[in-house]
Amino acid sequence: MTQTTNSELVEQILQLGRQKSLPEIGELLQSLDEDALYSLVESDLNGQNSASGTLTGAGFSAATLFMLKGASAIIENGQAAAGTRILGTIASACVSQICEDDPKDQKESGRRWAAVCDKLLEILPQLSPRTIIDTSFRILAELKSCGSTPSVLHGFLPMLLDALGTVGTVEITSGSDGMRAQGNNGDRDDDADAGESITRTGSELKAYWVDSACSYRWDARASVAVCALLREISLEEPMVERVGQRMIRQLKLVDLTELPAMVYQLLLFARHGLKRTILDGIFGFFDSIDNKQPSSEAEPEAHKRWRELGDIEGTVMHHFSYSVKQDFELGNALIAYARERSEGAGGGSLSTLSFACLLTLARIHRFEDAVTSLLRTIVMKGIHDSLALQATLWVRAYLPPPAFIPQDLLAPVVARAAYGWDQVTQTLVQLSLNIVDYSVGAQRRGAYSAGACAEARRVCTGALRSAFASHEFVRAELVDQILSRFVFQADGHEHFIDFLRDLVADDADLVRPYASKIVDIFDSISVVSPASIEQLLNATAPLFLEDAPLRASLTLVLRKILFAQSFDDRKTALSGLFVLAAQHMSALSAFEQPSDTGAGLDTRSRRRVDELLSASLEILGLLRRCLTQQPEVRAVSYEKLAQLLDAPFVGRNGVLTSALNDMFRSEFSKYYCRDKSYDSPVNIQMCINSNTCKVSMPVANFLHCFSKLTLCYSNADSEGSTTFLGEWNDMCDRFSKVQIEDFELDPTGDYMLSSPYGLRNYNTALLVIGCLDVCLEHALLYGIQRASSSRSMPDEALSIDRPELAMELFSKFCRFSDVLMSRCVDDRKKRIIGAVDELSTMSLPTVVRILRAILPERRGRGAGSSSMDDFVALWGANNRFIRHLLEIALARVQRRSSVGFSAGASRNVPPVPETRTVLELAYVVFFGAVAYYCSASSSDELDLPSPLQSKGGKSRSTLYLCCEILGACASHLCDRAMLDFLPTALARPGSAEFSLAIAPVDACSDMSALVAGLWNAVRLLMTQKPMAVKESVSILTIIQLLAGRLAEIATGVNGSSGYSDQCAQKATDCLKLCAPRVVGIINNDITGDIGLLKTVIGLLVRCQPFSQQLVADGEMPSLGWSRSGTAAPPPFAISSLDGKEMAPINHLVVNAGSASRFLFSEIESTDEDSVEPDLDIYTARTIPALVVAITAWIRSELHQVNWALTQLKRSVQVELSELESSDVEDLQRSIGAERRICLRITALAHIMMHLLKTSWPKATNDVVLRTFQEMHKTLGALTRAKINCPDLPITESYIDVLSLICSDLNTEAYTMLIEKYGNNSTEDSIAGGKGSKGKGKEKNIKPRLAGASKNTKSQVLKVSTLVSSLVFQIETTEKYVVQLGNKFKTPLSHYLKRSTARDFRIEANAIPEPMAQAYDNMGGYDNETAVRGQAAMEVEADHMEQQTESGLEDQEDERESNVQLEEDVEVSEDGSSPSTE
Repeated sequence: MTQTTNSELVEQILQLGRQKSLPEIGELLQSLDEDALYSLVESDLNGQNSASGTLTGAGFSAATLFMLKGASAIIENGQAAAGTRILGTIASACVSQICEDDPKDQKESGRRWAAVCDKLLEILPQLSPRTIIDTSFRILAELKSCGSTPSVLHGFLPMLLDALGTVGTVEITSGSDGMRAQGNNGDRDDDADAGESITRTGSELKAYWVDSACSYRWDARASVAVCALLREISLEEPMVERVGQRMIRQLKLVDLTELPAMVYQLLLFARHGLKRTILDGIFGFFDSIDNKQPSSEAEPEAHKRWRELGDIEGTVMHHFSYSVKQDFELGNALIAYARERSEGAGGGSLSTLSFACLLTLARIHRFEDAVTSLLRTIVMKGIHDSLALQATLWVRAYLPPPAFIPQDLLAPVVARAAYGWDQVTQTLVQLSLNIVDYSVGAQRRGAYSAGACAEARRVCTGALRSAFASHEFVRAELVDQILSRFVFQADGHEHFIDFLRDLVADDADLVRPYASKIVDIFDSISVVSPASIEQLLNATAPLFLEDAPLRASLTLVLRKILFAQSFDDRKTALSGLFVLAAQHMSALSAFEQPSDTGAGLDTRSRRRVDELLSASLEILGLLRRCLTQQPEVRAVSYEKLAQLLDAPFVGRNGVLTSALNDMFRSEFSKYYCRDKSYDSPVNIQMCINSNTCKVSMPVANFLHCFSKLTLCYSNADSEGSTTFLGEWNDMCDRFSKVQIEDFELDPTGDYMLSSPYGLRNYNTALLVIGCLDVCLEHALLYGIQRASSSRSMPDEALSIDRPELAMELFSKFCRFSDVLMSRCVDDRKKRIIGAVDELSTMSLPTVVRILRAILPERRGRGAGSSSMDDFVALWGANNRFIRHLLEIALARVQRRSSVGFSAGASRNVPPVPETRTVLELAYVVFFGAVAYYCSASSSDELDLPSPLQSKGGKSRSTLYLCCEILGACASHLCDRAMLDFLPTALARPGSAEFSLAIAPVDACSDMSALVAGLWNAVRLLMTQKPMAVKESVSILTIIQLLAGRLAEIATGVNGSSGYSDQCAQKATDCLKLCAPRVVGIINNDITGDIGLLKTVIGLLVRCQPFSQQLVADGEMPSLGWSRSGTAAPPPFAISSLDGKEMAPINHLVVNAGSASRFLFSEIESTDEDSVEPDLDIYTARTIPALVVAITAWIRSELHQVNWALTQLKRSVQVELSELESSDVEDLQRSIGAERRICLRITALAHIMMHLLKTSWPKATNDVVLRTFQEMHKTLGALTRAKINCPDLPITESYIDVLSLICSDLNTEAYTMLIEKYGNNSTEDSIAGGKGSKGKGKEKNIKPRLAGASKNTKSQVLKVSTLVSSLVFQIETTEKYVVQLGNKFKTPLSHYLKRSTARDFRIEANAIPEPMAQAYDNMGGYDNETAVRGQAAMEVEADHMEQQTESGLEDQEDERESNVQLEEDVEVSEDGSSPSTE
């Protein structure tokens, strides 16, 4: 019946609608009650009527549309209540039908329901509050039951809820479906009677609706839609946080495929103002997912999930980039979030996704600089903090581990670039290059430690290498960046060349497509040094060896530059050509028969040999053309050829030696005089231009090169070698007999460069000395070669054939050198040539080979050494020869420049020595000299050869030179992070080479053994009479370098991660043994040498932290504490540890203070118990240097304390985040760290007390006061840290350090300021110290007084700056102390000692009465200050009153005397009596 009625009604409505009789439709609808109207709309929307299904163009049912229009017509006719009722019923029916529709039919009916929703939006302003409430909560009930809302309502629902918020106060009834208004129609009112009636506003109903929606369970598949729906709703502050937290929790429930869309909705929702919380939730969720790359042995499902997660995170980064472009505040929020996380705020750390999002943010120009600077700081500071935590033994057990590891941030970005992260790979490349550039400048400025900068470069270049190997799109950019820095960057391009070398070594085929860019670099060769060109070509050698067209193009470019106008360009081109020649010849040596044309080789190898040989001959042809150019070019060519001929592979190739012979033979015949009637075998006059008196032919460089070629011929037993050797023997014999007069030189003549005659003499002597040096080198090398070829046993010691000839040549060399050095001076009579080694052309490999022949090995002496004993006797007769060789070796290792071949030429800097050569040199000098002292138990057991027994007179002794060379080798290896190779090379060298592949365990064991042997050498040297101070200092310097490396191994810093725990324990044990030995040196009577004292202090601070008293056997302070709540608390901070560690330093300070008071104080010491200082150790020269070294150590310790203070805040935050999950109620670890820091400062303050109490020289006082200023800065930083961490209480240790510094030390500092820098200071300069102990000891040796002398303006400004900055820092620290006391309600002001030096007094009589009344009205500052001020004012008033009375009496007496004087004058002039008036 109802269906028939509804059909009739629908037919009637349609008919009226077609007739456009809307008022009639309204009257018809008014005649229906709500239930009938609801049923009519429901049946029409469901298509149950026969007339149903008639749709409009928009897909809307025509009957329902006419009903809506009829209701609107009723409202227009003035019947608003009736029309609103009809519209509400229709809207409720529409929403109910949408909610009840089958989801399977959504595709078919979606168009129709969308049209319904559009119409609902039109009538929404006309709906009644009851309808709005019912409709809203009907949708909420749908969300509760289904976990989602119909998608067609997503545009309507936000508008509906906004309308709900504007509803006034309504009375509603609570039911089972939520809240509904009273009087609902039909079956929706069944539960209303059972509920309670309550009154709510529209905003409260909206808040309730949102809160209920957040509390319901959402369907995982509809989570994105629900989030999008809630995002469109205008929410207030409490509702925003509620919705945001609910959306973040929903991340864990959605599928991986839905995560990007879900995150995008969260980022859009962040516009409501919840940016930080949403970012934290997103990054925390992705960080909780296992995002580590699975190993190759993992299951395929793990790899699949890891790739899927990478793709999802890549999509998330795209969404993030788009969201930031729409809302820049989101980018600022991410930067602030990353900055806090990098500092460990809240106990968290920077996640991988957040780091990748920062890289994405850097692609936006607005944030590029800020993000790059932030990430650079994050990486550098993270590495610095990690290394500092490992190296700071005294506090590392109390601080948390690093917040993150930079390697863990960079590696995943590179690994996942193929899975959607390619958008950030390019940014990562730019960031890594920026960090490498920044680390070079930061290390030079001291912003970060050298270890931290090196580690940062290693991490970044590792990431770049991985990116280069994995992604093609970054390779071209990387090569361009490397080459641009190589050309335009003066500092730090060596690291990029090393990076390029690593890229070529990893896979040369990947770099080869970009090798043409390397050739293009030579167009900018004028701004590149020759050494840099050599580094570049050596790094890219495999590219040119394998690619003939590329090699041909490079050779063509170098050939063009070879004839450039600039000499520097030609020199650079020569360097490049010689590098190419050396590479090709080295490649030829890889074949078994390189001297043949390829016989015995397969076809491919023969073709390879022919190709390399052809290229080598082509390069030699280019070099031959250089031998006809200017003398400067020829000198460089000969020098490079000599280095090339030193290589063993050249002598084995007959084709190359023959080509070189053709180059030199004709030139040699020009200058060699076969006629023995001439005294000189070389025509020196032909080598000097008669007009300009300059060198026209660098004959010494030429002979040096020709000598190398001759030795190559003799090695290969080639034809013509006999002729060459005969000519060389004749040359050496004749040069050994020359006299200085044979070259028209006068020993007392003019050798100054300012006159033509002196310039001619200078160049002549220089060429003769060069020829003598070449002949000496040839005689030595040829003698060694002949002796080695005649050895019967391979292990027999080397010797030199005809040593007498070598000694004669050396004596002539010394004769000419002494004349030239003594007579060649500048206009100020200063020597131009400082040492003989500057005149020698010997290379380091040559010197090493000679030294290995003439220095007998300590462990190899014995049988079969009779011939060697003869040479040792000859050597002992001429000790200067061995010292000359050692000085050359030392200069080559230290790369000191040598004199050019002609006047005015630039000094030649030796090339960087190869590591293999440095290790061999260290081996030679160690077992040739130092090992004698390392293995002997006493001085009586020393079996020294005669050269080692000689002291060398005024020059340096042989033993000292050997120690210096060993130290230079150790320093060279330490600068290149290769010090681990030295002990193994000394302990187990190879028969002919020194291998660089060593096991870490062996290196650590050998290093410990070497340190023990060197300590034994120091013990013997310091017990000699007289004491070998310089030798001891050199060996102690080596021990200091080794101790520093052992400390790194023990603490695990600077590339020591590859060492095992067993090796670290060995290093710790070695340092434990070193500490008491250093203390023993300090306690014994040592000589007062500045270098010895500085070295001992440096070694002490290295080893003392590992002392047996501080580190128990088998125990080391743990690296940080576990972040687990159940971890054991750190050990209690013992106050005596720092005192024990610093006791030797304190002992030095006390003794130095006693000596300083004895030497410089004006007042005689009255302390009867004081020990008389040893004035042989603590002299007027050593005391200032000792104080400077100690204060520098104090500042370094304060620097460590300042770093620990920066970690204290993070420690508190991390520990507070753990207290929620543990039963511990206080901050045990953080309080322990604070106590440990206070104890460290206290120990340093006790040393500072001795420094402030002592009367030092004035310059030393400046250093002490600056150090005291740094200590106040540290105390101020500690106080600020406690202010910023209110959870840390004021401990007793803090009170102790506060009282010690701000009371006791301040008093001593003010006393020093008044005495040394006050207006009444009488000290202007320090008199000389006392004499030796044997002379008379006179007390009270007073310094010269200042008298009437005045300081200069610069001195006054310097002193005023020092005093004012110190006083300002003290007052700043006191300000922070007062703030801390006020914050904790604890009085701390009474620990502050205020000196009268900074007080001022108010004159009571000078205060105007209004100002005094105003001051009285203010009430003063506080009670204590008021009492002190009142007492001071009373005393000052009495004093002023007495002065005033006495002043008035004096003025009255003066007035009376003046009157009497005037009267006397009048009497004397007039002769009459004065007037009584």
